[in-house]
Amino acid sequence: MITACNNSRLHGRTAVPFRARLLAAFLGLALVAAGCGDDEADDASASASASATADASASATDTADEADENADTAQATDDGSSGDGSADGGEDGDAAAAGYYPVTIEHDLGSTTIPAAPVRVLAMTDQGELAALLAMGIKPIAYGQRVPGEIEYLAAAGAYDPEIEIFEGNAEINFEQLVTFQPDLIVGQIGFITPENIETYQEIAPTVPIGFDDWQQGLLDIGAIFDDVDTAEAKIAELEGLIADFPSRVPFAEGRSVSVALGFPGFGIYQLTNASILGGLLESAGAAPLPEPTNEQDPSGNQLSLEEIEQIDGEGLILLNFEGASAGGGADAEEFWDSQPLFPSLPSVAEDRYVYWSGGEAFASNFINALTIPVLLDALERTLTEFFAE
Repeated sequence: MITACNNSRLHGRTAVPFRARLLAAFLGLALVAAGCGDDEADDASASASASATADASASATDTADEADENADTAQATDDGSSGDGSADGGEDGDAAAAGYYPVTIEHDLGSTTIPAAPVRVLAMTDQGELAALLAMGIKPIAYGQRVPGEIEYLAAAGAYDPEIEIFEGNAEINFEQLVTFQPDLIVGQIGFITPENIETYQEIAPTVPIGFDDWQQGLLDIGAIFDDVDTAEAKIAELEGLIADFPSRVPFAEGRSVSVALGFPGFGIYQLTNASILGGLLESAGAAPLPEPTNEQDPSGNQLSLEEIEQIDGEGLILLNFEGASAGGGADAEEFWDSQPLFPSLPSVAEDRYVYWSGGEAFASNFINALTIPVLLDALERTLTEFFAE
C-alpha cells in the first residue's frame, strides 16, 4: 500500500511466512553461503560488513560526487531515458518523476529514502531482486552471480546482456567493489543485506532489502521505487493467474503421488516436503501431499539416510540435478542415484516414472520469483503429463 506523505510516498510491506528455503542450504552449496532467510542475519555477511565498513565508507565518500554527476548526466540524455530501462523518457516522464520523488520505501530492516529516479541499479544476487527488476523491464548495471553457469530463464530475461556487469556474488561482500559500480540504488535479498551491514550499503547508495521468496512484495517494492506500481500489480496478477490455472492443466494428477528428491555424493539424500514450492503446487493440483517436515529450521526438505531411501515411495519421482554446484552436481547426481542398491526397487523407478530436472528447471524449484514461476509450472506440467496422462 502506498500513501502520500507530503512530497514523498511511503511504501509499506506486509510480511508473509517464509515458505521455501533454498534446498542448497541443506547441502552446504556455495550457492547460498549467505542470504536465504528473511529473519536471520547471515554471519558471513555480518563479518564482511564489520571488516569492510571503514574502507567502504571512505571509498563511498570519495566517489559520491562523481556518482551523482554520472547519474545527473544519464538522466539528462537527449531522449530523457536512462539507457538502462529504469526511467521514463521525455518531458512528461521527467515531470512525473519530479512529482514522485523523494520516495520512502519501508522494508524489514527499516526504511530507505530514494531522492530521485534511479538510473544505475545494482542487484546483489541473481535471485529474487534481479528477477523483479528484469520482470519490470529494468536493466541493472551489475549483479552478483550466485547460480553457476548460464541459466535458461535468466538468459531469456536478458540477464546476460553484455552491457550488464556480472560480479561474483560471494558471501563475503566486497563493498569496495560495489563502490566502483557507482550505483544510485542497491537492491539485495535479506541475508546479504543485514541489520549489521545495511548502513555500509547506505553509505554507497540508497539500499532496499528484499525478502528471499516473497516475490509479490519484491515486485511491489520495485514498482514503488520506480513509480510504476500498476505494472508490478499487473505482473503479480498475471503470475497468480498462472498458478491458479495450473490444476486445470494437469487434471490427471488428481490423487496421484509424486516424490521429489535430491542426492549428492558424500552426504546422503533430501526429500522435499509439503512445505516446499513443489509441494504446494502438487497439492494445489490435487496430488497426494508430500511428506510432512521433520526439520523445523529448514522445513522444505527432510534428510534421509541411504538406508531410508524406501521412504521415497511416490508413483512418480522428480530428481533435482544441480549441475555445477560445489557439493557435486551434473553427472555426479545421476551416478549417485544409480549407485544406490535400493534405487531400482523404488515404485517410481520400477515403473519407469522418474525424471531428472537439471539447469533452470532444478533451480526454479528452489527460487520462487517472477522469472521462475512460468518455468516451474511448465516443467511440472510436462512431467506430470509424462507420468500420468493416458
